[in-house]
Formats: sequence, structure tokens, C-alpha cells
Amino acid sequence: TRPRRGFESMDADRMTRDLLPVVITNHGSDGHWDYQNSLNSQMDTSRGQGYTSPRRLSRYPAMIQKGRHYRIHYTRTNPRTSRFALPDDTDETGIVLTIQFTSPKVLEVSVQGQVIIQNRTTM
Repeated sequence: TRPRRGFESMDADRMTRDLLPVVITNHGSDGHWDYQNSLNSQMDTSRGQGYTSPRRLSRYPAMIQKGRHYRIHYTRTNPRTSRFALPDDTDETGIVLTIQFTSPKVLEVSVQGQVIIQNRTTM
């Protein structure tokens, strides 16, 4: 299942590689970053071990407000592939999302399977 609101790693090691904490900040209307939340991945409930389980899905539920600017900073190496989700509704208001990358080689943004942005860099 996909996240209803938030984001997750789609890499092959998403059940074993630790990305946390992931820091999300909000860019306020006055031009300053005025909100910060350090996110941890959800606990593994499939085996009944909870937070002590060595396996957990790298999924980060986040409460966000549409019409705002957010920045995501990974404290570890960024996932190569991520999925982001907003709740489905008829309102077309979105968010501005800034993600800090350590060394992207290809950046591709898809919406419902269709590529809308593709940026290739030479490293």
C-alpha cells in the first residue's frame, strides 16, 4: 500500500537501511523557516517486535498543509528512489517541496507514472 500522506524510500534496501531521522521544515510566509519536525520511520508490526525489530519500512508519515513550502533533509544518504503522497481530493492546491541531495546524477519527477521533469547531470 502507498502512504496516504508522507513519503517513503522505494529502494531495494528500504526494509533494512536506516534513514532516520528525516527532518522536514516549513518555509513561512515571512521568508523564514518556522517549522521543524524530525521524523522516524514507523515500527514493524508484521512480526510483533515493534521498535526492536531490525526490519522496518522506510516510510515517513508527515502532517503537512497544502499551499506551503517544505524542505526535506535526510541525515543519512538519500534514497535513490522515493515516493511522495498527498491526500486525494478535488482541491488542486499543492506544495513546494525542496529536497537536499548529496550528489544526484539523474533527477526525475513523475506524477501518476508520467515523467514531468527530468534533469541529468554529469558527475
